[in-house]
Amino acid sequence: MIQSYFNRVRSRLKEISPLIQTDTSTFEIVSADMGILKGRIIFIDGSALDFRELFSTNDHDYRFHWMDASNKLIVRWDTAPHYKNLANFPFHKHILDGVYSAGEMDFIAVLDYIKQEIVFKRFGHK
Repeated sequence: MIQSYFNRVRSRLKEISPLIQTDTSTFEIVSADMGILKGRIIFIDGSALDFRELFSTNDHDYRFHWMDASNKLIVRWDTAPHYKNLANFPFHKHILDGVYSAGEMDFIAVLDYIKQEIVFKRFGHK
């Protein structure tokens, strides 16, 4: 399970490699059913994604923090156990004007989101 997810992540990183300037992603298999992804990716537009994802059969804990070239928040998805009043607790996202309920994210979904945003901004289409 963990190795399969890591392989899918590596494949997606390879697919979007033209959009990446620097990638310090690390993949750690903690046990047969638990893995940790962490690192920083800098994209061609100067934006950066700092991330940590713990992925297991029993738990999914993450922080995906995407910032523009001047380190200003674009969006952060996380599972910190605050904002208990939001639907989909503990899954939520932070954007400049507040904190909102969000669906569960994983690293691949975040990369897909960022890819769409960069391609749309740069080329005017998705």
